[in-house]
Amino acid sequence: MIWAESYGIYDPNGLDVARSVEQTIDGGYIFSGDNAEGKGWLCKIDYIGGVEWSESIYNAGRLFSVQQAPDGGYVTSGDQGLTVPILIKTYPNGTAQWWRTWSFPGAPVATDVDVTDDNGFIITGYFSDDYQAVFLIKVDSNGVEEFQKIFAWEGYHFRADSVEHTFDGGYAIVGSIYSILTPVVLIKTDSAGNEMWNRTYYNPFSDYWFAEEFQQTNDNKQMMVVILSLQGNAVIVIHVLG
Repeated sequence: MIWAESYGIYDPNGLDVARSVEQTIDGGYIFSGDNAEGKGWLCKIDYIGGVEWSESIYNAGRLFSVQQAPDGGYVTSGDQGLTVPILIKTYPNGTAQWWRTWSFPGAPVATDVDVTDDNGFIITGYFSDDYQAVFLIKVDSNGVEEFQKIFAWEGYHFRADSVEHTFDGGYAIVGSIYSILTPVVLIKTDSAGNEMWNRTYYNPFSDYWFAEEFQQTNDNKQMMVVILSLQGNAVIVIHVLG
């Protein structure tokens, strides 16, 4: 261990929660989450863990994902009041520059955001009232929507937790289907969000699998890695062809 720090303050009425962290271009880190007041929380720290700034985002509830934007600011996704997905773009000092919300039925939650090749943003999430569909939304650098897509898996509880732009200009979503075998789902789309293919990976054990994260490797720009967390205190990594 090089250093260890704690952030937030003790509050007997609630918790400060960090849900996502990314390294920033200056060698420091940015994390997102929510505070004991029930508001979205962004905190920027330096390379040795010292707080540079901390912002409470009044119009957000939980912030599940954060990325540094090409202009040096940050983009974070989550929900607003548990029923409205929200995407927030900030200046480099953490103050809000713009935000977007979407009025979907079904209590949607935006779980992940990624920066796209054209300096826009792609977000994914799921509908938490019935868990039978996930969404994919693309916006430009100013938050103007370019497309939105819905992927349904009728009859099953389905959620998405990670999205990333791929080397071919498209996108990949990883999620989980809640059934007896709890398969993990990987959906590949083109640049317009149209589904190209999907794959399911079944659990050969009696435990539950949940897809938590997706990353793409650099070997010939063809391989993708899905990281799965197994409830039985293990982590499974699956290598798949792009």
